[in-house]
Amino acid sequence: MTSVSLHASPRWPTVMVEQMCSVGLLLREGAAMLLTAFGAMSAIGIYAARDARAFNIVHPAQTINVNLAFHPGMSIVVAVIGALLPFLVWQDEDPSRRLYHWAMPISRRSHSLSKVVAGWAWMMVVTLLFVLTIGAVSTIIERSSGLAQRHEAGFAPWEWAVPFGCATITYLLASAFAVGVRRPVIWLGSIAAGYGFLHFALAALDMRNALRQARSLVFGAYGLFSAISGRIYAVDMETLVIGPDVLTWLGGFALWTGVGAVLLVAALARHVEPS
Repeated sequence: MTSVSLHASPRWPTVMVEQMCSVGLLLREGAAMLLTAFGAMSAIGIYAARDARAFNIVHPAQTINVNLAFHPGMSIVVAVIGALLPFLVWQDEDPSRRLYHWAMPISRRSHSLSKVVAGWAWMMVVTLLFVLTIGAVSTIIERSSGLAQRHEAGFAPWEWAVPFGCATITYLLASAFAVGVRRPVIWLGSIAAGYGFLHFALAALDMRNALRQARSLVFGAYGLFSAISGRIYAVDMETLVIGPDVLTWLGGFALWTGVGAVLLVAALARHVEPS
């Protein structure tokens, strides 16, 4: 009997607690920068509202308003953070530098998955902080300056879930590349460039039907941008054709979360054997 066989593998909750702490330590500097950015944006918004109030007092015939009430379009902020966070979670740890996973008390795949889940949990914390910051700033503005903070027409309560959904989508998609390939930034850049080239080529060849299909992948009812923003635009990328629609958004969210999950599973299935 070996010494390893005498010890049972740690339970999943224990593994997750350790991974949450480990990933949290990796994200300390990024978290400090993010908190500073949130604080700066909040201060700018509050001061802009105070300036607007002063202007309205002096020029009552030309009133202006600073409305920072939450709307789903703000989710682009956490979408960008979700796309960048996996690269911090896996910094200096591309697939060729994970041989230490062999020394873990759990399988390599379980170790990688737990790290991804821990990063997602921290992403949800960031998203919650973002939503709370927006709510707090809009409340402060309304109470301190008297400027009305109103949601856009047709705003529905379910739209508060859009930031959490879009952060999950971008985090999963980026994590799949961060886990599975050695140079994820190049891969993602190549995919974006390839889509742009396809768009340009179809437009140059006047292949309108094909161009509409290509645009619908991003801007269609179940396109990536629609799932991230909670808004569905026509494929001309200018006309808003569907506003708040929870079932359509849930469909797009399920679709792109599924795509991210499939890519992540494929990435986790890959491993580098020790040389």
